[in-house]
Amino acid sequence: MSIIQDMLDDFDEYLERQRQKKELERSIKDSLEEDAKQYKEYLKHSNHIESLSEEHMYLRDALKDCTDGEASKALMLRLEKNILMLEGVNHSFFLLRESIRVKSGGWW
Repeated sequence: MSIIQDMLDDFDEYLERQRQKKELERSIKDSLEEDAKQYKEYLKHSNHIESLSEEHMYLRDALKDCTDGEASKALMLRLEKNILMLEGVNHSFFLLRESIRVKSGGWW
């Protein structure tokens, strides 16, 4: 009878370990998903590059209307390069934010 009782005890311990493992996996996944959400929000709100690009566009348009000459053209070219660069950086921030994922199915 003690062999059967030992087997039942071992099986109960196995089931308890499995339950604890599932609970730990769920807890870790929930924590990672919350962290991912926070990082995405942080990246969304800390990215002020789009407003810089808009400011450069405003300056370029203002220069276009008020002056002529080589210096004005050079400054407009520089602003246009900055606009393109800032749009690229903004896109990189977007890709980074969208790439944050929590792997499903566990990693253990």
